[in-house]
Amino acid sequence: MGAYTAEATGLDNPNYQLPADGTTLEYTIAQGAGTASVTMAGWTYGETATAPIPTSATHGTDHVTYRYTGTTAGGTAYDSSAVPTDAGSYTVTATFAATDNYDAVTTQAEFTVARKTLSAVWLGLDQVYGDGAKVEVTLPGIVSSDDVAAEVSGAGTDADTYRLTAALTGDDVSNYTLKNSTATLTIQSKPVIFTVAGNTVQADGSEKNASVTPDDESCPYTVTYRQNGSPVASPKDVGSYEIWVTITDPNYRHTNGSTGMQVGVLTITQAPPVLYTATFTAGESAEGAAPAAQAAVKDGQIILPSNPFAWEGHLFTGWKADGGTILYQPGEAFTMPARNVAFTAQWQAVFDVYGTVTEKTEEGDIGAANAVVTLWLGANKLGEVTTGNDGTFEFKNLVPGIYNLVVTKDVRTVTRKVEITTESKTCDAVLPQGATNSVVKVTPGSPDIVVGDLGNL
Repeated sequence: MGAYTAEATGLDNPNYQLPADGTTLEYTIAQGAGTASVTMAGWTYGETATAPIPTSATHGTDHVTYRYTGTTAGGTAYDSSAVPTDAGSYTVTATFAATDNYDAVTTQAEFTVARKTLSAVWLGLDQVYGDGAKVEVTLPGIVSSDDVAAEVSGAGTDADTYRLTAALTGDDVSNYTLKNSTATLTIQSKPVIFTVAGNTVQADGSEKNASVTPDDESCPYTVTYRQNGSPVASPKDVGSYEIWVTITDPNYRHTNGSTGMQVGVLTITQAPPVLYTATFTAGESAEGAAPAAQAAVKDGQIILPSNPFAWEGHLFTGWKADGGTILYQPGEAFTMPARNVAFTAQWQAVFDVYGTVTEKTEEGDIGAANAVVTLWLGANKLGEVTTGNDGTFEFKNLVPGIYNLVVTKDVRTVTRKVEITTESKTCDAVLPQGATNSVVKVTPGSPDIVVGDLGNL
């Protein structure tokens, strides 16, 4: 490239000679246009950014500069020499520096940084009215330090079913999309146990009424009496009268699921009644104030009370009468024999399962934060938690048995078998890098099965 002069200085043929002038020629060799191209693959937010790939047969690729322009997913214009990190649509402009023979060349390529998909993990979707539970949504996979959370709408407080919707909020929300954004909240009506006292009395011509007390004083109810299937407004005469309680608030129910239930018998006797007493004790090492004693005539009914006792590391399983083998649950009726009866609370030792979920990465094994850990017994899902920042988790108050532990994060799933006998168990799990394990799905009603280490099949 440059300006040049060409001069003719002689001829090989002696029969000719050069003219006196016109023997020189000036000319210029200009720089060529050259050719070049660039490509750049897109990626998903949070992944390692790709690099532009330049190509040029005329300029080479050693002296190329880049400029990135476009719009982020949040609508902000972007213009920088640095590779963008936020989700959005962009253009890379590659400038190939001029060479001795070619002008500088500029070329462009479009690429996209896709939003990262988060899958909401819903907790607390099965509640009982008044238990104070809250719906929680966790978002595994948020890039470290990003300001992103889930805001839930549609929840109620009364016993009913509610369609919930989760929406992403926060300064970095434009880098994400949300999957599994809807769920159903079920709030069940609260079961209430009614105890009856003063229900065996001697006739004296006046109206008789038993004392009926719910174990939740917030529950509204009415008490009525029936004899031989017919309502009795004012029991006075000698005889037996069914005591019926009707719950008037749909947020509550009887232990049998109904709003109306017989809770005892009012007995009016001619002679002074002979009463037998039922008492309740904690049993073994349990502690707490005992329920009030109940009294009834022979063949009269009492209602087993709620359990007020507590025993660390044990689960209350029901009541047993002295000398009996039947296990009664709170709210069940018991027919009194012609003697006093002592009920003893029955207990089952319970244990915990805890552990750490780790995941394999290029840098080594690290604690898997926000992994979803579920505990199953056959087709019955017993609980679900998410791991902490260090990958730890815990399930408490489990009776002896064989359980399935299923750990899920992103597309990876691992299973572990946990057998509890006489002590708490540690159960750790390792999520593979970029792999998916198998999962056995069990339909309701299937016999209990236990699987583990499916990823090794």
